[in-house]
Amino acid sequence: MDDHILLCSNRDEIIERSTCELVDENSKIYPKEPLQGGSWICTFEHGAIVLLNGAFEKHKRFPPYSKSRGVLLLEISEEKHPIQVLKSMDLTQIEPFTIVVFQGGEIFEFIWTGAKKHFTEIDPKLPKIWSSSTLYDQSAKSIREQRFKELTNNNIDADSLWRFHTKPSSDLINGIYMNRIKGPRTISTTMLILSENKTQFKYYDHIQEHLQQINH
Repeated sequence: MDDHILLCSNRDEIIERSTCELVDENSKIYPKEPLQGGSWICTFEHGAIVLLNGAFEKHKRFPPYSKSRGVLLLEISEEKHPIQVLKSMDLTQIEPFTIVVFQGGEIFEFIWTGAKKHFTEIDPKLPKIWSSSTLYDQSAKSIREQRFKELTNNNIDADSLWRFHTKPSSDLINGIYMNRIKGPRTISTTMLILSENKTQFKYYDHIQEHLQQINH
């Protein structure tokens, strides 16, 4: 395969929010969350965008908020330069979030704490893992980072990355594939393979045990 970026995302949520419609419209592919109509991962004409709830640490909620973070994700996916739009946007009534944009072979991280914006350019040649601060404290993040490092010490490919995200482990609390008693669990896994002229989108619903794949 030509130069490409591998991106894999697990959605860790309560099981009641597991039913999602996979939308394929023009250059945009995304799972549509039925509650608010938003999403947590979306391709767009120039790349892909991923959303994680929370910023650097778990925050206190102060609803009502003016807009869901998933709806915001889909709105900025319409923009040619999503990060620039976020930099100039008034986010004061939006709950804290982390957004990662994959565009033109580059990776950008944008974090909104609820009070301050943080922007970082990420080296696309180095493996990177993100974990939502609303679900994982710093200790759990470190454990997950170590597991990811062990994976990437070897030659990583799409198959090994997919297994890493979908294979249940003995750690049901902070595992990459997690399943907390009376709490959130991994309800879906999405993989994107992004290259200059092609996008491969793979979506697996763990609850319904249903796999969907779209190639553009």
